[in-house]
Amino acid sequence: MRRKKGNRRRTASLRAVFPRATVAAAPPPGRGRVRRTARAGTVFVVGTVGVGLLAGLILAPAAMAAGLGAIRGTDLWDAIPVEVPFDAPLPQRSVMVDRNGEVFATLFAEDRIPVTREQLSPLFVDALLATEDARFYEHNGVDVLGTGRALLNNALGGDRQGASTITQQWVKNLTQAAAETEAERDAADDVSINRKITEARAAAAAEAQLSKDEILTRYVNTAFYGAGAYGIGAAAARYYSTTPENLTLNQAAMLAGVLNSPGLFDPLVNPEAAKERRDQVLDRMVEEGFTDAATATATKELPLELAPSVPPNGCALSTYPVYCQWVKESITNDPSFGPTPEARADLLYRGGLRIETPLDPQVQAAAQSAAEAALEATNRVAAGIAVIQPGTGQVLALATNRPWGSDEAAGQTEVLYPVLPNFQPGSTFKPITLAAAVEGGFSTKTVWNAPERYIPANLNYPDGGFANADDGPGGLLTAEQATWRSVNTYYVWLIEQTGVLKTAEMAQRLGMDSISTEGGPEPVGPRDASLTLGDFNTSPLQVANVYATFASGGVKCNPIGVTALIRDGSEQLPVASADCTQVLDPAVAATINTVLQNNVDGSDPLRTAQGGSIGRPVIGKTGTAGDFAAAWFAGATPQMATAVWMGDPRGGVANPMVDVVAFGQFYKEMYGGQAPAQLWQQTMAAAHEGRPVAQFPPGNKPSLPSVLVPNVVGMPLDSALGALNEAGFTVQISPDTAVAAQQLPPDYVVAMDPVPGTPRKSGTPVMLTLSPGSRTDVQLRQ
Repeated sequence: MRRKKGNRRRTASLRAVFPRATVAAAPPPGRGRVRRTARAGTVFVVGTVGVGLLAGLILAPAAMAAGLGAIRGTDLWDAIPVEVPFDAPLPQRSVMVDRNGEVFATLFAEDRIPVTREQLSPLFVDALLATEDARFYEHNGVDVLGTGRALLNNALGGDRQGASTITQQWVKNLTQAAAETEAERDAADDVSINRKITEARAAAAAEAQLSKDEILTRYVNTAFYGAGAYGIGAAAARYYSTTPENLTLNQAAMLAGVLNSPGLFDPLVNPEAAKERRDQVLDRMVEEGFTDAATATATKELPLELAPSVPPNGCALSTYPVYCQWVKESITNDPSFGPTPEARADLLYRGGLRIETPLDPQVQAAAQSAAEAALEATNRVAAGIAVIQPGTGQVLALATNRPWGSDEAAGQTEVLYPVLPNFQPGSTFKPITLAAAVEGGFSTKTVWNAPERYIPANLNYPDGGFANADDGPGGLLTAEQATWRSVNTYYVWLIEQTGVLKTAEMAQRLGMDSISTEGGPEPVGPRDASLTLGDFNTSPLQVANVYATFASGGVKCNPIGVTALIRDGSEQLPVASADCTQVLDPAVAATINTVLQNNVDGSDPLRTAQGGSIGRPVIGKTGTAGDFAAAWFAGATPQMATAVWMGDPRGGVANPMVDVVAFGQFYKEMYGGQAPAQLWQQTMAAAHEGRPVAQFPPGNKPSLPSVLVPNVVGMPLDSALGALNEAGFTVQISPDTAVAAQQLPPDYVVAMDPVPGTPRKSGTPVMLTLSPGSRTDVQLRQ
C-alpha cells in the first residue's frame, strides 16, 4: 500500500510540472500530433513548427529511455529542428607577429589553442572517455538510459543532472558559444525535457555528419577547463606549461576531471578537491579497462605536479606594448575591418587572427634602449620615437622611455607618445617650407639679410616680431645656411614669399596629416607665419613620415602597421594600403636632401644637426619649439626615417624644457641638437648595424606612375565606383562574393585586384570582390 501511495505522490508531482502531459485526446487541429509510447504511456506533443514537444507521465528512468528511443527514427524525431552551428568558428586567440614572424602580442576573449586529433595524448583520451562517456565510440550520440535517468531526477526536483554524452556536451557548448544575449545563454544552460530532447536530436544529427574523432576533437577544443582556459590546448598550457600530446597520466586524469565542474575542481584554487577528483578519474579508468589498478594506485601517490603559466593577454603584457596598442587601435578604428567598433573588437579578440606587422625587432630594440638610456621612467620629461621605412610606409618601431601601465607614480603611461598629434615640431618643420619654395622656383642659394627680429608685412606676428634663438644674429645667409643654422627670421621671410597656405598644403602632401587649412582644432590661416617655425601640433610619426618622403625621392606613403591579416590560418582579410604616391618632384626632394645632408655632415661649423652623424649618408634637422615647449630631432637614411620628440606630457608651454636631466647631464635649457640628437643618433646607429650603406635617390630618379589604384576596400559599391572612375579606372565585379565570415553588410567592397597603391595606366579595369549577400549582376554606369 505504501508503495502504491508513493506512486500516486510521484504522479501528482509530475502533474504539477506537466499539467497537460496525461491528456490522451488529440490536440487541436494544426497544433501537432500525439504519439503514445507502448511501455509507459508517455505522450509527446510535437508541433509542426519548432520543437513543440512536452513530456508526459514518467514513472522510471527505463521508461523515459524507452520513450526517447521510441520516437527516434520517426517523423516526430525528424520534425525537431537542428539549429546548432556545427561549423561555427570558435573564439580563438589573435596574435601579432613582427616582420620575422615572431609573436609579440596575444589578444583573446577566450584563451583557446585549437588542436588536432593527432595532438591529443592517448592517456588524456582514455581519461576523458572513462569519466565522461565510456561508450562514446559505440553509441550514435545519445545515451538514452542516462538521459532518461537525468530527466526524471530533474523533473522530481533533485540535483540538476546532465548525463549527456560527449556529443551532447559538445552541442551544448556550441549553443552557449553562439549565444549573444543573457536570455540565449540561460536557454543554452537549461536542462529541461525539451532542451534535452533538442540536444539529443542535434547530437544525432552531428553523428550523422561527422566522424567520432572529429566530434571528440571539437569537444575538447570547446570545453571550459577553468582558470580562463578554453580547450585542452590552453588548459595544458595553463596548468602544466605543456602541450596536449605530452600529457602524463597524472596530468591527463586531472584535466579530464576538471571538466565536471571547472570552478570546484580548479587545481589552482582547490588543489585538494582537484586531487580527489583526479583519483576518481583514475578509478573510473580502471573500471573501464583503460589502465590497471597498480598504475592507478601509483599515480594517486603523486602530487598534482602543477606548472602553471599565465597567457600574456593584451598589449600591456606584450613584448612591445606601444606598438601593439597602436596596431590594435588602428584595427578597431578602421571600418574596413567591420561595420561597428563592436564588430571590429570581436574580430580582434575572437577571430583567431594572425596580424603580420612590419615591426623590426632590431630597430625597436635600438629605439627602446636609447629612450631608456636618455630618460628614467620617472623623469618628468618623456620621449617618443617613431621609425618608418621610406617608400613603403611600414612602421618599423615605436618607443618611449616610460613602461606601459597606469601607475603614474612609477613612471608608467598608457599614452602613445610616438603617434599622439599633440606636440609642436619646432624647426623640424622648416624643410617643408623650403620644399614648397623650391617647388615654386626658389633657389637654395638665394641670399637674404636675416635680422635678429623680423615683422612680416602682411602676416601675423608676436609682440616685437619673430626672433632668432637667444635673439642671435642672422646676417647675409643663403637658404642652405639658414637651414643649417636654423635661423627663424630667414624662414619667416621665406614663408612670406612662398605663401602660408601653399606651405600648409606641402606639409599635408608630405605626410603631416594633422596640418589642416579647414576645420580641425587649429586650422592654419593664410596669415599664420608661425607655421614655418612649427607652432602647430603634430606627432613624431607624422614628422618621421615627412622625412621618409624626402628620403624616398618624394614618394609619400601612409604609415602602416599591418602588412597582412590572416584568419583561421588561411583566409586573407583586406588590410589598409600604404597608398604610396609621388607627391614631390624627385629633383625637389634631392635638393632638400642635399641641404639636410650637409646639416649633419657638412662643413659649416654652426650647423645644428652635427650630433646626428652615424658614418653613413643621413639627412637631419633639429627642432626646438617656442619657449622650449619641446625639443626634437628628425632625419633619415634611405632605409629608415626617425623622429624623436622630448617634452613634458603635461603640456610643453606650462612645463617647458628647462632644468632637465637627460643622459645623466643637466640642461638649463634644452635644444633639439642636444639630448634629442643624441637619442636619435644612438637609435639610428644601432638600428643600422649590419645593414648596407645606401645613397639617397638622385634628382633624375624616375617618378612613380601618376595613376595609382586608390584604396576602396570597406567602401559601399557606389562610393568605390565613383572613386575609381574619378581616378580613371574602369570597374568589374567578381561573380563570387567574399566568404560568409566577412563582417561587412551587403554591397561593400571586401577586396580588389590589383591591390590598392598599385601603379596602373588610366583605363585599366579593377576587379572588386563584394561582401556576402551582395548582388554581383549589377549594371555599372561608368
